[in-house]
Amino acid sequence: MKKRFLLVLEDSLRLFSIRGRFLDYGCGSGDVSEFLIRACGLQEGIGYDLALEEAEVLKRNSRQGLDSLKYLNKLDESAGEFDLAILFDVIEHIPNVDDVLQEIQQFTRDGGWLAVTVPYNAREWGDDDDFYGHLRRLSWRGIVTMLENNGWNVIRVLDPTFPSFWFLRRVYLLVARLTKRFPSHRQDRARTEMDKTLVSSRRSAWDTQGLMSSLLSASLVPWRIIRRFDLYFESIFCGFELFVVCQKGKGTRVCEVCANGLYTYHKFFDRYSLQKCRYCGSEKILPEIGAFEKNEARPEKKQPPFLQKILDCLQRYRIRQIEQLDTPEKSLLDIRSVRGKIPAHFKRLGWRAFGTVQSAESKVAAEKAGADVLEADLMQLSNSERYGVITLHHVIEHVSNLQQALNQLDRLLLPGGYLILEYPNGSSLLKRLLGWRWFGYDPPFHRLHINPQFLADYLGMMNYRLLRESHFSMDYSLFIFAQSWVNVFLPFQRDAMYKLLRARKMDLVEKVSSLLSLPLFLGLAVIFLVYQPLVSLFRCGCVVRQLFKKAYIAEKLAKT
Repeated sequence: MKKRFLLVLEDSLRLFSIRGRFLDYGCGSGDVSEFLIRACGLQEGIGYDLALEEAEVLKRNSRQGLDSLKYLNKLDESAGEFDLAILFDVIEHIPNVDDVLQEIQQFTRDGGWLAVTVPYNAREWGDDDDFYGHLRRLSWRGIVTMLENNGWNVIRVLDPTFPSFWFLRRVYLLVARLTKRFPSHRQDRARTEMDKTLVSSRRSAWDTQGLMSSLLSASLVPWRIIRRFDLYFESIFCGFELFVVCQKGKGTRVCEVCANGLYTYHKFFDRYSLQKCRYCGSEKILPEIGAFEKNEARPEKKQPPFLQKILDCLQRYRIRQIEQLDTPEKSLLDIRSVRGKIPAHFKRLGWRAFGTVQSAESKVAAEKAGADVLEADLMQLSNSERYGVITLHHVIEHVSNLQQALNQLDRLLLPGGYLILEYPNGSSLLKRLLGWRWFGYDPPFHRLHINPQFLADYLGMMNYRLLRESHFSMDYSLFIFAQSWVNVFLPFQRDAMYKLLRARKMDLVEKVSSLLSLPLFLGLAVIFLVYQPLVSLFRCGCVVRQLFKKAYIAEKLAKT
């Protein structure tokens, strides 16, 4: 079982590209620390354990071949900062868990990681818990809450013990109880939990010398095959030992959409964690990646000419809607104007129209269309210029801080002006049906998945009136619907057709999948004709488009 947890740890380090220095807090025998150096390739680390005697510390530090690993029984500022902290089978022994989690956070760099193993599930309390001096068994949600309340964003939660090790442990405890041969029956019952804790790493509750133990640990048992079977049950949470990966939190956990609820761990897929607001249901994806990594992961390439023509035709629908608005001033700002068609059109009509871009490729395309461009992010725009219309088509789900972005938009928009938002609907019916296979997730590029009702409430408190809301987009609704179902029908790929249209690099499986997607898309287009009117009626389509008008309020009165 220890080997399995080490393999899960190694997989997590690879999955999240974790490198650098580590702190093994409560290292015990030091086997995890040595595994991180020898098998995982971490540069250096410290194994810390309060129960280590000075003589044992000197002995371990004098070992040959492990110069990059140092053992300590006291921890202070001289230890420095760490990229990774390990807390294996420690939490259940500590009376003041909050203090320890906050202490570890102080030694972890910003964006650093924490890997935790901990017994859980109160129904699994057994004689082995008494033997080791365990203080508690929380539920898996209780452990997540404990970590989040102490400044850690929970990224991955799984149980590698169910059902195989769970069954073995249950049988062993039952036999030991019936035969009264469990070690705790022979020990001094007057010893306190702290006494048991201090020696727990040097004792085993299991009879590892018996015949049955020898047979189970022999190569006759196909543990690799059993592991593949157990993978399907890691998120059932019916076992007895939990593995959790966390990242040091940045800022607050308050929901950016409703400003009332708190984000908490919801589920894990691929290599991303969904954090869900307990109040409004909006979601965000962690861990977040930087702008440079986004550009590397999704480079902008020239799209097929036929696709560009289709998208340009669909833009005319958006342009006609803007032309019908009674704006206080003929001026427009199109945020992240990839092709520049909207600002170019209104520039030709005599408007003061600009589009913002964030890459050289987008700037060239927008200028080629005849648009005036501002090469800047939304938060970098000057507040000296204000506009009658601001449009954000599939932008708001990407912003790094939604509330700051909305405040910046308020500063840029004239009183009586119009704000147009279009984004994937975080409350869509298809998302609830298909889960992570919903195309609208697009991890990690879509950072937020927004409940439109609560976003409208938030803007309403900023004196914005929702004039119109639709749940259909000419260039997104059909594609999101079809690609989501293709992700279900072809489960060995994800978004292959989208990658083909965006001219992204694909492997052989994805190329074949994109060809198989074509007939499925055609068939699903017929079903979409029935589906879309229904979800529009019940306001749960894949895409939501909202038109807001800013109220005419004097600046001094608004501040009052």
